[in-house]
Amino acid sequence: MALASIGSVVSSMLALQLAQALLTAGVLWVFQRRFGYPVLAYWTYGWVAMAGQLVGVVGFGLLEGHAPPTGFALTAIAVFTLLCEYLRVAWLVLGAFAIAEHRDVPDRPERWIVYAAAGMAVVTAAPFATTPGATFGRFVARVGVMAVLTGVGQLAAGVDLWTRTLRRYRRGADPRWTTLHDPPALGQRLVAAAFVALGALALVALAEQLAAPPPIDVPPVVLPVAEAQLLLNFALGLGLVIWLLEGEQRRTLEAAHRAEHMAYHDALTGLPNRLLLMDRLKFLVAHAKRTRQPFAVFFLDVDHFKSINDTFGHAAGDRLLQQVGARLTAQLREADTVARLGGDEFVVLTPDLRSGTDVAAVGEKLLEAARAPVVLEDREVRVTVSIGVSLFPDDGEDADVLLRRSDSALYQAKESGRDAVRLA
Repeated sequence: MALASIGSVVSSMLALQLAQALLTAGVLWVFQRRFGYPVLAYWTYGWVAMAGQLVGVVGFGLLEGHAPPTGFALTAIAVFTLLCEYLRVAWLVLGAFAIAEHRDVPDRPERWIVYAAAGMAVVTAAPFATTPGATFGRFVARVGVMAVLTGVGQLAAGVDLWTRTLRRYRRGADPRWTTLHDPPALGQRLVAAAFVALGALALVALAEQLAAPPPIDVPPVVLPVAEAQLLLNFALGLGLVIWLLEGEQRRTLEAAHRAEHMAYHDALTGLPNRLLLMDRLKFLVAHAKRTRQPFAVFFLDVDHFKSINDTFGHAAGDRLLQQVGARLTAQLREADTVARLGGDEFVVLTPDLRSGTDVAAVGEKLLEAARAPVVLEDREVRVTVSIGVSLFPDDGEDADVLLRRSDSALYQAKESGRDAVRLA
């Protein structure tokens, strides 16, 4: 910050950084307005603060040779520059963690951030402010403290953001996904790496400047630092954009998955619905015709379900259906299908049942699973089901025929006293 004069190359580099900061802030502002990301308020204000800090650096350098070091103008510019730098780091880091922790932020950053940054700026600008000969002391109090605080802060933030992606890998997240909160999280890693590099750069630059303390015309470290900052700030902005795009991809994939699941699954029990059942049944029929492997279709109905609904209410009836679905699923193999057609009707598909004995054994398992008492409204209720069964190919070689035959067998089971299995 304490430059006796600013060379043309350094001035051009600072101008590029200023244009980059304003352009990035504008792009983020447009993103925030268009896509409604509240977290971008932090990042937008962070890049605006970066632009302010660069203006302060240039202004301080231009006035340093023409105004007393203890005068109001240079002290005010120093406070402004420090304020902008503290705000830049605070807003960018907090914005990154708001995304990483899935946390919403207000449209306008909290006031405490501004108050804390202002307090730090005044505290670090005050020492030696009235001592004309204490150039090195002012440099340490202002630039040194700022570089240490912001450098360590960015280093810590970058390391933490990076380790968060590693922890997701250890938890076994699917590496094929490129999303906001799942590996490989390219955007988050790029932001983390940029933070680490910017923090390290701030500390290295401070060490170089302390080795040749001011007054000095243009410290050798200024130009390479400015070049590195330009590249790293570009990487930081690019990383955020990639991070946001990964988030959009995740939300799109999740919405598509939810829509597909809702189209093919029952909303109450989570079991396959009629549409998915018929799809699987038709597949079984086609496969069985090629391989000549028999399979069974079990059509189940909860006995006296209307009375249970009338006695305990529809909410209790819904809970009962959920428990029945879970019990049926627990009794079957992974290759079997349990579906809810609607109301209190369930259908079970069991491939590769070769004999009536196998069918009877599965049917008895389903009856026993349903008979376990259920607690509804603090009362223990005994529940039973009736089951009708059709077999491929004995009872038909068409999906609709097999379902209709098992439904007819179900009514035979009900007419014979319920809590029973009947073959078509």
